[in-house]
Amino acid sequence: MTPATQAKILRAAESGQIERLGATAPVPVDVRIIAATHQDLPTAIREGRFRQDLYFRLAGMTLRLPEADVPMALEPIAAAGSSNEPYFQARDYREARRLFEAEYLARKLREHGGNVTRTAAAIGVERQSLQEKIKQLGIERD
Repeated sequence: MTPATQAKILRAAESGQIERLGATAPVPVDVRIIAATHQDLPTAIREGRFRQDLYFRLAGMTLRLPEADVPMALEPIAAAGSSNEPYFQARDYREARRLFEAEYLARKLREHGGNVTRTAAAIGVERQSLQEKIKQLGIERD
């Protein structure tokens, strides 16, 4: 992403406004930014290829997924135009993240027959961490 584009995204995220090409006044926007990358952003920041302030703005809600789960995670986002998913209705990003994580983990648990050990291995987390997250999110296991 070019430095100019990074600056525009940061400005929109911080101010809640964008400037349309040729417009005389900024336009208010209410957006959530979903970003994904395969780049090592801390290295890109050190090398001057990515803005540190934009990184911290976007990293407010980081969710690491195994590569194989990315298409599944993007399904509801792709359908967001008409989606009634609760995490798209949430006004607070922490609540949206909690709802998204709960749905994701519940789905992965179902895929592994409710087996926490196999689910943890599949998504790349420690079994104890997954058990704590299940309890924290109030996910019921079958």
